[in-house]
Amino acid sequence: MKNILLICLFMALWGASAAPQAARTVTGTVTDESDRPLVGATIVVAGTVQGTTTDSEGKFTIRIPESRDRIDVSFVGYLARTITLGTRTHVDIQLTEAANPIDEVIAIGYGSKTKANATGAVQNLSVTDAAMRAVSSTDMLLQGKAAGIQMIQNSGQPGADALEIRIRGISSIDNNSSPLVIVDGVESDINRVNPRDIKSVSVLKDASSAAIYGNRAAAGVIIIETRTGRKGIEINYSGSVSAHFATRLPELVDDPVQYIDLANEAFLNTGLKPKYTEATRQQWIDREMKTRQPVDWKKLLFETGMMQTHYVNVSGAGERYDFSFSTGYRDQDGVVFSTRADKLDYRLKMNVLFFDKKLKIGALVSGYETSSHEAQAANTIINRYVANRPILHFKSTEGGRNIYGAGAAFYAIEELGGGNDRRYSDLNSTFTATLTPVKGLTLKALYNQRNSRIRLTKYIPSYEQSANAEVTTGTLKRSELTERADWNKRRTFNATAGYKGRFGRHDIDLLVGYEMRETCSDWNQVKVMDLKKNAPLISYGDPNTLTVAASASEYAAISLFGRLSYEFDNRYLVELNLGRDGSSRFARGRRFGWFPSAAAAWRVSQERFLKEVAWIDNLKLRASYGRLGNDNIGSAYTFTDRMSSQEYYSFGGTQVDGSAITLLSNPFTSWETVEQANIGLDFDFLNAFSFSADIFRKDVSDMLGRLYPVVSLGTGTNGAPQNVGRMRNRGIEVSLSYTKRFRNKLRLTVGGNLAWVENKVIDLGSNRDQWHTTDGSVRSEVGYPMQSLYGYRCIGLYQVDDFTWQNDSDPAIPHMERRYALKPGRTTTTLHANPRPGDLLLEDRDGDNEITTDDIVRLGRGRSDLTFAFNIGGNWKNFDFQLLAQGQGRALAYLQNSAPATTAFTGQIFRSFVRERWTEQTPHYRALHADKQRLAIISSYDMHNAAYLRLKNIQLGYTFTGAWLRKIRLRDLRIYVTGENLLTFTSFPKDFDPERAVDNHTVGAYPLIKSISGGLSVTF
Repeated sequence: MKNILLICLFMALWGASAAPQAARTVTGTVTDESDRPLVGATIVVAGTVQGTTTDSEGKFTIRIPESRDRIDVSFVGYLARTITLGTRTHVDIQLTEAANPIDEVIAIGYGSKTKANATGAVQNLSVTDAAMRAVSSTDMLLQGKAAGIQMIQNSGQPGADALEIRIRGISSIDNNSSPLVIVDGVESDINRVNPRDIKSVSVLKDASSAAIYGNRAAAGVIIIETRTGRKGIEINYSGSVSAHFATRLPELVDDPVQYIDLANEAFLNTGLKPKYTEATRQQWIDREMKTRQPVDWKKLLFETGMMQTHYVNVSGAGERYDFSFSTGYRDQDGVVFSTRADKLDYRLKMNVLFFDKKLKIGALVSGYETSSHEAQAANTIINRYVANRPILHFKSTEGGRNIYGAGAAFYAIEELGGGNDRRYSDLNSTFTATLTPVKGLTLKALYNQRNSRIRLTKYIPSYEQSANAEVTTGTLKRSELTERADWNKRRTFNATAGYKGRFGRHDIDLLVGYEMRETCSDWNQVKVMDLKKNAPLISYGDPNTLTVAASASEYAAISLFGRLSYEFDNRYLVELNLGRDGSSRFARGRRFGWFPSAAAAWRVSQERFLKEVAWIDNLKLRASYGRLGNDNIGSAYTFTDRMSSQEYYSFGGTQVDGSAITLLSNPFTSWETVEQANIGLDFDFLNAFSFSADIFRKDVSDMLGRLYPVVSLGTGTNGAPQNVGRMRNRGIEVSLSYTKRFRNKLRLTVGGNLAWVENKVIDLGSNRDQWHTTDGSVRSEVGYPMQSLYGYRCIGLYQVDDFTWQNDSDPAIPHMERRYALKPGRTTTTLHANPRPGDLLLEDRDGDNEITTDDIVRLGRGRSDLTFAFNIGGNWKNFDFQLLAQGQGRALAYLQNSAPATTAFTGQIFRSFVRERWTEQTPHYRALHADKQRLAIISSYDMHNAAYLRLKNIQLGYTFTGAWLRKIRLRDLRIYVTGENLLTFTSFPKDFDPERAVDNHTVGAYPLIKSISGGLSVTF
């Protein structure tokens, strides 16, 4: 750290010694309307890039060339001012807060614009709460912040809790639908950035704003810029401690006797003999035997998780340099047994000016180290919760030996030092040079290299296992060790030339550029079994069990792009983009594509007939059209078959090594194309309200997908990629915000956004139902939304009146002793044998009086077409507060494997089902059963409305002020408490969380997290 600061100081002194002498020094202060200093306000010599920022007291010092006498002063959220200096050497400047800052600068591809002059659907997202929320992944900060961005969290597992992000719906059928993320000019991952390092986030939603990124922008673009230093030296520390809890967990029957009774009931309902004898039941009542001690699996598997975060930043700036160095650490224990992760990140960002500040050299070095652990795959551990009965043996120590039950493998592996350990390291280096040789012309070059490595160790030690706690020896489980190392190296180079000029009432902004990207990846894996000692060393394994595997791939892409922006009289705006992109994923002759776009805007509020209307701050109409591409099909080589040398054959009874094609190619594959049209309105009024609305249509053609071959081809299920099918998204986005400062010093901000996105599959060629899940519950069919849910429609339950039984249906015969037979004319089923009261009554769609697979219908959409969010925040005196609520409209969710007999046949029973199960007295719910055929029935009975409204975040903070802070050499001190996901309003079954992707509503999914945190932030 000391060396870094010395280097920065040396650069500052060197820069000062080289400063031109023909200049004067101007000092001043920048304050708000209440005379409070504005820290970090920007002061720039008008017409140049020479500038500085205010310190913690709002003061600044800047050198002014003799030929200049004006400075531009700006601060985010305030109206910018241009000050004429004349002969003054000191100025005190007061900025007025803008409730709707139309002059706010937003990032666009390879540049920036003011909000007022943006022609595309670009939205800046507020990240002012980054230092106040204790989140485990950066993308959580963006949820609910913008209309049209759907963000779904599928897991709360430490190190694996990234959100699924969709901008304006799904953009591909069998391909990557995640947006492109650009961090400081380079493609990256949003969760590679510490949230406290983020300065701004812009989202490019339409094709015109994203077209400059060509073949990478089909799913939208997120642009992130990180912080730089401010004048002086500033040291900041922030930290937090959080307690994590599962938002929802299934409540299971944990009483052994009740479980035995219910299991026997299920077997009798299925027409089988009781599973447990009366003697076994009595043993559990008496609990005299060691094998008759119940196990609290919930207590074993779930716990309160704790997380701590720490962040330190040292930053500063001088007349010719700025720098920022930060490091962060996060340690998180999961709510599921044995799951944990930690992360150490660092970032150094420096800029130095040379040659009368016409040349700026920048360097950014960042990276992180992460590690995570789990005894087994987390979903495997969680599945034990619903599979392990309360009467199942857990662990015994008979004869001084540890003998583990069949359902306790996770515990044995963890206790003996095994598990899955993943270590990830990443080093990212970026160097930039920006030259302004003449006024208006900017030349910039960037080189980036990222090196990353993943090392995975999967170690299963040998242990004894038995289903009986009375034995002194068990079955010895084989030990196993897998070591895998992945390497990835990516290089990026881009060069741009830009010109900005004003000619009377005409403004021109021209940009041309070139970018090259190259990625090399490979991995190696070694696996052995039967280790001679319980220690994770490959050399301890049996050489006869040794297997090795490896793979390598390369990918390259180039882009040529240009942008022309024209403005007339600050009223009429036009922007044209054109890109020519090439990808090595496709065969020669199909690698390149053109990606054009056009946009226009009319600032109606600048017209004479509205300029005198004082209550209108900004009124702008926008329209755009553009074409984007997508080549991200997950394969580096679509035009050549993939070979594997790890295939084995039997010749003469002897196994020999061989090779085979495992992935088919298609040399005719090319770009997936997205064409998008957008019409928008921006309206700011009464210096308090900001309204924005967009209507769009997004057409996807030549969709990239894999057609799966027949098994006889010998390639398994790995099909060849093809361009097949079309899809359309259309929708409306609306956002409204209100900001007001009241006389009692209360500053209030209220906002909300809503988006409706309709998706429809237009064409799938000859493969109408080609894309679907293994069980067929989620399909994509022509004329309907992607990922719709299919199954049988449940119209009720079979009741006693639908059957006859022995002795002419004698009511005196107990229910469990009756041999039921359906009455003539009642609908029969081929899905399972022997229908009984309490079974599902399914709709006979084709009218043949029999339920078959022909009766499967579409039941509803798997993804909601409506998303919404609401926020309220503000500050009063030293207090600040914020609330964010987020949710979605109706969407069906199929609770996979949650039916009752995951349950009585081989596993646990849900308490909710026990309360609602079919009996002759409560005939409104499904009966308990022990039949896998019944379990396999996918019907509307197990599909539920996943609409919800969630209190995503609530926080309260207090900032200390007073002379006592300065006495202890502190500039700022803030403490806060915050909660995440504390309340959820939904009709979804209370055992499950509705906030998941359509294919992830399973009992084995890692629980989502709610948390309560406390933290502080200190600036020295």
